[in-house]
Amino acid sequence: MRDAHGKSILWRDRTPVDAPGKYFADVLADEAIAYMTKKDDRPFFVYLPFTSPHVPYFGPGDRQLAKDWDHEGSTGPREDLHQAYKEVVEAMDANVGRIHQALRDAGLETIRSSCSPPTTDQLTTAAAWPFRGRKTNLYEVESASPPSPTGLGTSLPADTQTNPP
Repeated sequence: MRDAHGKSILWRDRTPVDAPGKYFADVLADEAIAYMTKKDDRPFFVYLPFTSPHVPYFGPGDRQLAKDWDHEGSTGPREDLHQAYKEVVEAMDANVGRIHQALRDAGLETIRSSCSPPTTDQLTTAAAWPFRGRKTNLYEVESASPPSPTGLGTSLPADTQTNPP
């Protein structure tokens, strides 16, 4: 995966990951699945921050459009922003589903935690009304979506508390 200047944007250990022609969210999910399902009995932690659905909006079928884009306009070259946004979110959702299915197929009992960015209008730069500020600060809108832990084959009793080191 390379940027417009030919520099690698994704690394595995100290080696660039090249996946020409693949959608970036698919590559991220592939890498996470490969790591989580490798034969290793040690506990692991995976932090996977999908870059979608942030601008510019390129859906999985926009490979040539992305390649030809002259970087004018912050939302990308597509005029149908709502459709582009929908395609990006659907692709990300499908990849989250692939990861969950891979964990099930591997028989891994895991605890997952997901959180979403604030729910401001991603297609404009409008303020996060009725909250203060925008989605890039730590006012109340940023804390409106707490992490939601879930488990695969495992659950914690209600009111469980832990004391991490």
